[in-house]
Amino acid sequence: VLLPARRDAMPRGGGGPRWVAPVAIVLLPLLVLARAWTRILSPAYGGENRCAMTYVRPAYFQLETPSLPPSVADHGYKLYMYRENPSNPGMSASEAISQAGEGVLGGGSTRARTTRGSVPGIFVPGNGGSYKQVRSIASETARAATAKAEAAAANVLHDDDVLDSDPVSIDWYAVHLNDELGAFHGDLLERQAEFLAHAMRFVSTLYPPGVPTFVYAHSMGGVVARRAIVMASTPFPPPTPTWFASAATLATLATPRGASPASTLPSTARFFSRLDADWTRLESLLERRAALGVAIVAVRGGGRDRQVTAAAAGAFCAR
Repeated sequence: VLLPARRDAMPRGGGGPRWVAPVAIVLLPLLVLARAWTRILSPAYGGENRCAMTYVRPAYFQLETPSLPPSVADHGYKLYMYRENPSNPGMSASEAISQAGEGVLGGGSTRARTTRGSVPGIFVPGNGGSYKQVRSIASETARAATAKAEAAAANVLHDDDVLDSDPVSIDWYAVHLNDELGAFHGDLLERQAEFLAHAMRFVSTLYPPGVPTFVYAHSMGGVVARRAIVMASTPFPPPTPTWFASAATLATLATPRGASPASTLPSTARFFSRLDADWTRLESLLERRAALGVAIVAVRGGGRDRQVTAAAAGAFCAR
């Protein structure tokens, strides 16, 4: 009796199931890309990290910003004052404000002061950033000013320090923008800038007229700061702009110059276009009035920054 031949479960050509080859073709490139991306994101990529560790003893004091415009009053934005290692851990916000402009350094002691007083510094976080990021720059500036003040008191200054033997300290403030992702929407950037402009005006009232203001902004915070400086210096004539635009220094860290690296929405493009037009207009106005304009320092992130490249973070047009 002839029995029917049993069909082999495997294909005639031998080998494995038919899905193995297509899966391998898809997975191998993905594995190569994953390996490369892991390398790019590793701390070792871009060379050794030469940044020194910063140690802080932070204290944050929430300040009341009166007369907020309705467009930003209901969004929970806040303004904080920073103190490095305050002498009184239980210090209230009113006590912190009372020391504005007095040159009080870390510790708040009588010795740790500068006779030239202090100027306001405002920190603006970037996309999704926190106001608490001010602690690094604030602690380092306080530490540097304290070291120079103590060296001057001990009369052990180096030659480089003679012209600045009595340094000016910085009273640091920071805006809390709810960690919003402003890089993705132009309307958020406009709203944040409106609050920052209001905070700038409020901080300026704590100091004598003409005291320069230092604005330090990270990433998209630099874009918000540029817009806020325009807002804080308007309306355009008549009447004349406020003193702010002719007394401000803006330092940006890895701030995109002409567009958001994360958004393709038309509102963001319109925001940048409007910002560039108003900034040019403000500069033209200051030039006609023989004002100094806004001093700008643009710091790039370098090779480690893969979001805002060195070319994208170049200095924007400024007088």
